[in-house]
Amino acid sequence: MALAVFKFPNKKVPHGKESLIIALDRINDPGNLGTIIRTCDWFGVSQIICSKDSVDCYNPKVIQSSMGSVARVQIGYIPIEEYIEHSKLKVFATSLKGEPISQLKPPKKGIILFGNEANGVSESLLKKANKEITIPRYTTQTDKPDSLNVATSVGIVLAKFSLVSATNRREKHFL
Repeated sequence: MALAVFKFPNKKVPHGKESLIIALDRINDPGNLGTIIRTCDWFGVSQIICSKDSVDCYNPKVIQSSMGSVARVQIGYIPIEEYIEHSKLKVFATSLKGEPISQLKPPKKGIILFGNEANGVSESLLKKANKEITIPRYTTQTDKPDSLNVATSVGIVLAKFSLVSATNRREKHFL
């Protein structure tokens, strides 16, 4: 058993001035949310918005799997549709039917929507998106996986988007 004590940042609604904002629609698994928070921290994404029916970011499993990143990433629980309507940012929704990210020229700013582990981004949010995007599948096997884990998807998409925004900050290589 371990105990960590640290000051949590003010969890206010993201203001949209950051280069990228991650929006999470109905994420249920605490391990996934913690991993997403940690991945966002790695790629320099400091703002996440979650639908109100997503898992609580203070759930012990979220905190554990975020490995401390929950203290550095601003997370807000708000109606995503309303946030999008008031935002002036371009909205990208992940979808199996979207444009492959390999063909995408990502902007420096925007909102990237990721959906529930079982059902993806809700239809109502898909309608709010400027563009649907997908991670191309390269397997040639006949028995293919039908989806990727949402936390894995966040990492792949942020790697693609960070190639554009990396010019604004100094990269640090760890692999």
